[in-house]
Amino acid sequence: YFLSGLGNAIEYVGSGRDMNYQGEALGAGLQFQHQGDFMVFAAANYTLQAEDANIGFTNTRPGGSILAKIWDVKLNLEKETANYKNSLQLNYHHANSEGTEYVNEFISGLESSGYYTRFESVRSKYNNQQASAAYQLVRKRDDAYNWNVGLHLGYDKLDNSYLIPPAQMMVEDIRYGIAVNKAFDLTADKHAKIAIGLALTLKNNLSAHYSYSGKNSDDVTVLKLEQGNFDYFSANYSTIELPIVYSHRLKASHTSLFAKATGQFQNSNNDILNNRKGFRLSIGATF
Repeated sequence: YFLSGLGNAIEYVGSGRDMNYQGEALGAGLQFQHQGDFMVFAAANYTLQAEDANIGFTNTRPGGSILAKIWDVKLNLEKETANYKNSLQLNYHHANSEGTEYVNEFISGLESSGYYTRFESVRSKYNNQQASAAYQLVRKRDDAYNWNVGLHLGYDKLDNSYLIPPAQMMVEDIRYGIAVNKAFDLTADKHAKIAIGLALTLKNNLSAHYSYSGKNSDDVTVLKLEQGNFDYFSANYSTIELPIVYSHRLKASHTSLFAKATGQFQNSNNDILNNRKGFRLSIGATF
């Protein structure tokens, strides 16, 4: 299959096609920071991104193009006292993309350049919005923390459409959760520490819709691939994580070595995502 989007595909392409992807991106950003009673940091970034997918590396022809316009806006507020630190983070992301497809004709002959593009049009549109807010309260101790607690809330909206033949996938949901961590000293000099945490995240779907009106609606590109994507995006789930971090600061140095182990359990109304268990282990150093 040669996939176009949201289930639309060309079948029987044999062993596949050689694709050559070329892309460019141009961006600009502004940042502002002010330190008063509150530390205020604001940033806005805009990216214009284009990507071409050409079929073949010799005697090429255009297969499709994507033009994406991406906005990222961030606002951070912090207030710090002798014993506590409060922080609030607000983020917004908006990506708007258009997909162009081409009709090509091959002209044989010694004076021909091979493939010629006879028609091009925007056939698909993709929109993604994400907004989130996170608050954290930290009880300070020396150069680390005694405990911290965090709350987060997020909103996601996916609105993708294929124009001809019509197909649409729209998913809207919210995510919210809480995380707590407590640190303990393992040695009198406070060089060795262990931190134990607990995090709970829930995702609730607000609305969801997927429709496909093209041909071969019983193909795997529709029933398995895109329907599987839709089931994943629209699923409700709850996730519990238990992180444990051991850190040791080297003597007469600001360098600390750490090892972090995280256990995860996820429950969902989606059979694939339900009863999933995971374990992550990472090691590293901070300077």
